[in-house]
Amino acid sequence: MNSHRLVMDSYRMLFKPFRKGYALIYVMTRYTYQLLGSRSLSSGRGRVLRYLFSEVLLPLLVGISLGYVLGLTFGFEETDSVDHLVQFDDEITERSLFFLRCIILVHPDAKKPHSFMNAIKDTYGSICNQTMYITNSEEIKKKAGDKYVVAIESNSNGFYWNYFNFILQNSAEIPAQWTFVGDEQVYLSVHNLRKLVQTVNHKQSIMFGRVFVQKSILYRIFPLLQPERIALQSGIVFSHSAIKDLSQCKGLLLPRATESRLYACAKQVGIRIVDPIDEEGMHLFHERDLKTLVPEGYIAEHKHGDKFVKGCCSDHAITFGQMSYKDLRLADFGSLHWSVFGIGGLEEVNASYAIDPKEFLPKTTQRPKVLPPKKSAKSALAKEVKLVHTGEKIETFVENIVEDEAAPSDIQMEFEVPQGNLYERREFHVETPLRGVQPLPLPRSLHECVENGILHIDRAARLILSKMHRQEFNV
Repeated sequence: MNSHRLVMDSYRMLFKPFRKGYALIYVMTRYTYQLLGSRSLSSGRGRVLRYLFSEVLLPLLVGISLGYVLGLTFGFEETDSVDHLVQFDDEITERSLFFLRCIILVHPDAKKPHSFMNAIKDTYGSICNQTMYITNSEEIKKKAGDKYVVAIESNSNGFYWNYFNFILQNSAEIPAQWTFVGDEQVYLSVHNLRKLVQTVNHKQSIMFGRVFVQKSILYRIFPLLQPERIALQSGIVFSHSAIKDLSQCKGLLLPRATESRLYACAKQVGIRIVDPIDEEGMHLFHERDLKTLVPEGYIAEHKHGDKFVKGCCSDHAITFGQMSYKDLRLADFGSLHWSVFGIGGLEEVNASYAIDPKEFLPKTTQRPKVLPPKKSAKSALAKEVKLVHTGEKIETFVENIVEDEAAPSDIQMEFEVPQGNLYERREFHVETPLRGVQPLPLPRSLHECVENGILHIDRAARLILSKMHRQEFNV
């Protein structure tokens, strides 16, 4: 019995390692098989994914990237959008009410941004009813020290729609008849812009700018892309209704770039887009500077429908882009003292910042000559009399032109008389009546002194004299 047990114990001891090894081999074999099976499945999926990536996705991505680069590199020349060309009518008589807000987008990477801002303040920025400078640099705002320099916390700039639209919608909270938006390199001729917008109603949803059709290989590969764009570097003018309508523009598939998004949104919400030209077909908005455009103006031509026209430069030009701050001052000097842009005299506007733009009326800074009074025992120096536009009420231009109780014995005055679309300056001489002499019955306003476009000097003179003698006069 003991011997049998000893044999059995010896057998167990002998085969025990083998049994453990068998179990280990069994486990290893079992898990190895499962691992091999799962590996074969995963490797099969991996081979499929590698095949799809290497044979399908990678060539597609390379093709799209290469096509995009080639489309941008070997693009055709940009052409005008003929559908939006509208000839400017310079025969329209100017109205007196004109409120313009100028929004200048100052890029933080601009060289000497404060030199640009100072140049704008000294030139067309002083003629705009309200001028605001927008930047995303707090440093520029601090150095400027101007309350109308606004810093926005954003990494974008005006070429991104979210940034551009944010500025427009916030500025629209205080209504303005017209809003000009451009960067610090744009020069604006406010006088020519005023002549342009007088041809339309500011209550219409309309925007003015330079419209291009960008024809390239890229747009032929992807025909659903939008080729039209509105050049931001030439500046854009919006009516108040257009800005309100832009806030209704929605769409995730619309482009993010401002120049393309503006066109798409305007088309979506029904804003009228106008690329104005003059009677010779020359554009009024330019995205390039004068140094580039003027030499090309004698050679380069572009096509408008079936005819070729020169690109530069119209007498009614409104904007020029990509200019240095020195060029801004030079262009302003030229527009005021040269006849190349057309100018009707210096103009000063009420620069307060009320909410209602109806309170803003233009005033003139030109003052006529006043002759000294004749020597007499009792006389006084005459004050200056403002140059006025025919049709304005007496209270807008007539001042109390005498001091104390004495009136000047004579005075020379000037008026502007409408002749077509221009105003002709006319002078007349007034002799004051003796004290106590009752003047003849007077017209109620200067407008009634005009018949067939001719100012009747005698009636206007009596109108002035009535005010000089401080008689009761109800307009």
